[in-house]
Amino acid sequence: MKKALAILTYPGVILRESLRLLVCRMAGVAVFRARFFSGGVMHEKVATPGAAFALAAVPLLAAYAFALLLVLPVALAVHLGAQGWIEYGLLWLGLSLAVQGAPVEEDAQMARKLVPGGSIFYGIHLLGLLLGILVPSAATWVIASFL
Repeated sequence: MKKALAILTYPGVILRESLRLLVCRMAGVAVFRARFFSGGVMHEKVATPGAAFALAAVPLLAAYAFALLLVLPVALAVHLGAQGWIEYGLLWLGLSLAVQGAPVEEDAQMARKLVPGGSIFYGIHLLGLLLGILVPSAATWVIASFL
């Protein structure tokens, strides 16, 4: 099931792993392996709270920002009557970004250990999984209710 979800939402996997790689490089965290088709980004244990927070939060926030930038205009276009392959393709792309936005479990665990008040990452991890499903539908509902 997990593999099927990763295949269906692969653009989100690429975005999340690319952001993890970027954060590692910017924070000076050694990267042992970066494979986008299997295995993801393998890096050393993070030693600073800032790097731990960034590895857990940056992919989450960026994925939802990109998902909203895609979904809101498309939801408006669909509401106004445009219903073609392009709109559905962009909705799928936004959904795939949102679904894969939740932090990788290892990064969330490091953040919980290193960041003061890090237990908040339990909630962020669960919220990320939930929002991955709700963001596109909520955006469509909000636009439809105000027009």
